[in-house]
Amino acid sequence: KLARAAMHRGRLYFRQGDYAEAARDFELCVEHGEGGRAMVDELERARARERTEGGDHYATLGVSKDASQEEIKRAFKKLALQHHPDKQSGNSVEVRSRSERVFKRVTQSYEILGDPGKRRTFDLSQGGWGGSFDE
Repeated sequence: KLARAAMHRGRLYFRQGDYAEAARDFELCVEHGEGGRAMVDELERARARERTEGGDHYATLGVSKDASQEEIKRAFKKLALQHHPDKQSGNSVEVRSRSERVFKRVTQSYEILGDPGKRRTFDLSQGGWGGSFDE
């Protein structure tokens, strides 16, 4: 049951652009024989995306690719407050560690998307036109 739950959670992480967490869950599945060759393929895909993309900054912040700078800023503030290390003192080591990784990823995503020039560069590197019309 643990491996099956990890498989579902890994797929959610993958859709959110959290390829490192997805890979961890897929590794657990492979170790426990869950999912067969398809799971090995998902693990390889997550590792490849982690290496090449470092994640989808839009998915990390939970905003669309045409989000305004204000929407990006709001999403960042909400997630940064939620995952800030100072807010995690009462949680387990595992939860604190995960929140710290999420906080770092959210901060990195905001550094890219919060700056119109860096955002355009990122969008172009992803094969898109980039940015919204209100920049």
